[in-house]
Amino acid sequence: MIISKTKGKRILLVHDLCDHNTLDESALDKLSNVLGEHEIEVLTATTAFDAEMMIVADPMIQAILLDWDLAEDNTHQAAKDVLNKLRSRAENVPVFFICRSCRRC
Repeated sequence: MIISKTKGKRILLVHDLCDHNTLDESALDKLSNVLGEHEIEVLTATTAFDAEMMIVADPMIQAILLDWDLAEDNTHQAAKDVLNKLRSRAENVPVFFICRSCRRC
């Protein structure tokens, strides 16, 4: 059982961060910090497999921030797999896509 100090607010950030010095990484760090200041716990997964396992294991996830370009796949299959796993467990959990036009990593 996971015990949270954040009043039960929990989101899952799914992003395959490749370099801690990129603008993407900096922006996601800032976003995580701001969410934490608002008492929202941010769980992180860097692969589709890890995200799917977290979705199965933690029914308290209330939203997902999902990298549409996960695994640098032009078909977006990794992101679709995460979305499908989520929808098989919970239809009403909001999903916010993280997208960018190019990768610098």
